[in-house]
Amino acid sequence: MHQGNAQTSDIVLREEEVVRIYDIFFDYSVLLDTDAFFRKIITGKEFQKPMSTAEFTIYAQVRAQRERKLGQHRT
Repeated sequence: MHQGNAQTSDIVLREEEVVRIYDIFFDYSVLLDTDAFFRKIITGKEFQKPMSTAEFTIYAQVRAQRERKLGQHRT
């Protein structure tokens, strides 16, 4: 991820496989990896109940830290 110019053409960014959220740019592969991570973790037992966004975020952070320590998740 890196800061870019918010005025950069979306067409140019798409051609370069760069995703933009306002002025933050990142490779499209980061988006795909993030989606894959969340698809994986939401199958976990702790996610199989109604929960608030705050609770979901905490569980996701704990899971990401655990996987990072085990070398299963790229940063």
